[in-house]
Amino acid sequence: MQVELSQPEFQKPDRLAVFEIAVIAGIIVSLALQLYLQFTQKINWDEFYYLAQIYDYQRGGLSQPLQTFQVYLFGWLTLLGGSEIEKIVVARIFMWLFEAATLFFIYSIARGFVSRNAALIAVLAYISSGVVLIHGTSFRADPMAAFAMMLCLYILIRLPLSFKNLFGFSIVAALAALITVKIIFYAPALIGAALWRITTGPAPYKTLTRLALSAVATVIWFGLLYWLHLSTMPFADTAVAQAKMSSAFTTTLLSEGLFPRLDAMRQGLDLARIQGLLLFLGAGVFLLDFARQKVKTSTVIMLFVLASPLLSLIFYRNAFPYFLAFIFPSSMVLAGYFVDRIKHMKLATAALCLLMVAGALSVTLLRNSENMAIQRTTIEMVHRIFKQPVNYIDRNSMISSFPKLGFFMSSWGYKNYLKRDEAIYAQALKDKVTPLLIINSPLLENAVGQNSFQPRATLLQDDIKVLRQNFIPHWGAIWVAGKKFTADITPQNFGILTPGTYRVEADNPVVIDNKTYVPGSTLNLDRDDHSVSASVATTLTLRWGSNLYRPDAPAPLKPLFTGF
Repeated sequence: MQVELSQPEFQKPDRLAVFEIAVIAGIIVSLALQLYLQFTQKINWDEFYYLAQIYDYQRGGLSQPLQTFQVYLFGWLTLLGGSEIEKIVVARIFMWLFEAATLFFIYSIARGFVSRNAALIAVLAYISSGVVLIHGTSFRADPMAAFAMMLCLYILIRLPLSFKNLFGFSIVAALAALITVKIIFYAPALIGAALWRITTGPAPYKTLTRLALSAVATVIWFGLLYWLHLSTMPFADTAVAQAKMSSAFTTTLLSEGLFPRLDAMRQGLDLARIQGLLLFLGAGVFLLDFARQKVKTSTVIMLFVLASPLLSLIFYRNAFPYFLAFIFPSSMVLAGYFVDRIKHMKLATAALCLLMVAGALSVTLLRNSENMAIQRTTIEMVHRIFKQPVNYIDRNSMISSFPKLGFFMSSWGYKNYLKRDEAIYAQALKDKVTPLLIINSPLLENAVGQNSFQPRATLLQDDIKVLRQNFIPHWGAIWVAGKKFTADITPQNFGILTPGTYRVEADNPVVIDNKTYVPGSTLNLDRDDHSVSASVATTLTLRWGSNLYRPDAPAPLKPLFTGF
């Protein structure tokens, strides 16, 4: 039996008013602007990493069973044509569809507590905010997790607690937990909604029994799906995975004090000032109404419950801008609550809606200036240089279809790297033929000597040494295995860590391992020490590959990644 919910009157329910149609148009415009951004705005570094996990799984090299369930949901991406850019754009469109469904759940949940007009404006406030426009459809776990959590809340709050609905709840919640553990921040909202449903429904014991069985079913589904996922990963190490999750828990929660990402919150508010104001005023007016006993206790509990995910901003160190798009949907009911309280100020409400849509347009134009052209050019150039996948080193698996060596260079990954205190790149070059290096991180820029300033964070000295001595510039951010030095009549020794065919680039003939090579010739060098000399002093470059493609056009000067 469906619980009767408070639905304040604002407009007649039988047909949409002109103002409501205008708000819906604003929502559609914001969605259209966001869809446009999927084809133009830059790719963030962890979107490449998310795609790379799919390729790693299909190669049989993925060893992380937790938070990698997208390898099934998006495994078909690897079958598509085009570069990594095109695949991520297609995936973003699917994330956009997830978000469109999330908007429906925001509206439906809000309708339990506010008028139709206010619920629509709550949806508009969410979709038109800058952080949502930019990050709400990124190819990462967050859009799917937000969809799943809002669907679960929708089932608990708005639907009959039938077997079919609770069965769906258990599967969705289990899948969400496999996609990301960040759904834990919605746990207070889910538990609160369940308790609210038990205490306000007509058959509390029956409701309690059904919800308890649904919780058990969620755990069973999670365990079963996790076991099936683990069974397909021959190199999975559950002990390492559990250690990583434990490390993640201690690192991301309260490791940097209260409000560790206050800068990201400020950035989010700068991109959504009207929306932030609506949320703040909604909370303030609601508390004032509660103090004056104008709000039912059950409504008080539920509005606080729906806003509870925001508490994660107090202690979660990874509350970057994209996290805000994930954590805000359920709290938007507070914005709708404020709109209901000023429902007679139609001109002010209309102005707020117009400002939100105008802000969405402004954010879109601003974001469009940070386009993906440089990333696209670099990735296409890599695929033109290397027709087949090769091992490579970079920040974040930017060439997702190639096997990457080394760690994901996030702030958390860098901390773990320093904690291990192991020269991983020196060992990687000894273990695998690695002819490619993408300079797409300040850490790597410093390692190869491209930074003119002294950075606060650097790789270990042994790793800096091995990268600097074994790679040479090729085109822009693309470096390849090679050596560059001055050869003269005095023989000198040099080591090779990346075996293979090398091309001689010099002005005069050189002698390598007692054999003479003219400029432009090639030779095979194994992973060993070698000697070089020249009868006439000359600058010598040994470049990996027999004749790697190298365009005449100058490479882009701008960095490949410029923040969120």
